[in-house]
Amino acid sequence: MPLGPLVTAKPVRLFEFCDLDIFPEYIRARIHKMLHLLWTHHIPYIQDQAAADIAAGIVCAVLDSPSFNTDHNTPTTPTTPTPPNITHNPKTQTPNDKKTLILDFCSGAGGPTAVIEKRVNARRHQRGMRPVYFQLSDLRPQLESWTQLACGPKYLRFVAQPVDAAAPPRAFLAGEDISLSNTVDDYHDKPKNDTEKNNALSRTKGSSRSNRAKVVHLFCLGFHHFDDTTARKVLRNSMNSADAFVIIELQDRHLSSFILLLILTIPLLAVVTPLWCPFDDWGMLFFTYLVPVIPVVLVFDGVVSSLRTRTLEEVVDLVRPTATTAADNSIRGKEEKAEENKQTGSTGTGPLVEDDVGKYQHEKKININGWEFRAGHRMHSWPVGYLNYIIGQRRL
Repeated sequence: MPLGPLVTAKPVRLFEFCDLDIFPEYIRARIHKMLHLLWTHHIPYIQDQAAADIAAGIVCAVLDSPSFNTDHNTPTTPTTPTPPNITHNPKTQTPNDKKTLILDFCSGAGGPTAVIEKRVNARRHQRGMRPVYFQLSDLRPQLESWTQLACGPKYLRFVAQPVDAAAPPRAFLAGEDISLSNTVDDYHDKPKNDTEKNNALSRTKGSSRSNRAKVVHLFCLGFHHFDDTTARKVLRNSMNSADAFVIIELQDRHLSSFILLLILTIPLLAVVTPLWCPFDDWGMLFFTYLVPVIPVVLVFDGVVSSLRTRTLEEVVDLVRPTATTAADNSIRGKEEKAEENKQTGSTGTGPLVEDDVGKYQHEKKININGWEFRAGHRMHSWPVGYLNYIIGQRRL
């Protein structure tokens, strides 16, 4: 389990440099780029696999779960036509193998999403299942980075406009292909004026849960940025419009997280930066070694992120007042009695068991308001680096 106790009894809200509007965009972009590299690169000796691969396993487990794949209201034939250029084996396709969309909020420079998309769709291709679409979005879109990530995969796109996770466009939440791009130029062919956007929004009205795409909301290293008021709005959006949501953080409020950040981060960055970053990006090297703004900000913001990170119980506490006012009938009604079930699973750090999230260490479960919440952690960097996740899934 994580080393040491919780450093604070509840989350502490302090500022992060990268959240400030006055922080230089040039440096912010390179910090986000380094976070993307830390997600996607495997560091020998201290990591069995990249953190993005662990995150991909969590997403795979959500997509494979019976509660996500079973829909008793779904007809015996698919209601969503197969999009062009998608191939799957009709012999192995199940009646409920509908189009699935993963909306990635607070994407930064891309985080682990491109790796997750690759791992998820490779696995589904082997099973003859329909590919999953991924959409990057952020309040500050990083189009240059996203264009590079999306130029290869068929199923990875991005929203070129700013997307506020607390108040995203309705069409975006419903999985409409509105304002999506694979390149920056694609954005110019998307709806721009209010009439076009309202027409797109009207197509989402009246659509039932049984005939639309399955939707998962993904927050990789992003949910801790929301204060309680914003977090409630974000959870309300997810519980009203999605079939599941996944919150993944590389830190928490345990002592082990602060040891990793304060002792190991700067030496690690000093070693990996010239290996991972091309030498044509002299700004990255300058602000890492000569004027070490990047490592200092990464450590400071990392400590603040740890202090902000919520436990499962704290996330559920945000849901309780939300559920009584949510518009979706599926989460209305009398609140169920909370049921918490702690299970101890594998304690190793070997290859991820993708078929069963329950095998993660010390998983907790809470059932409330028609949803099941699960949480657990897994070591991503020896000896004290842990990836933490919270999953919310609509119950059958």
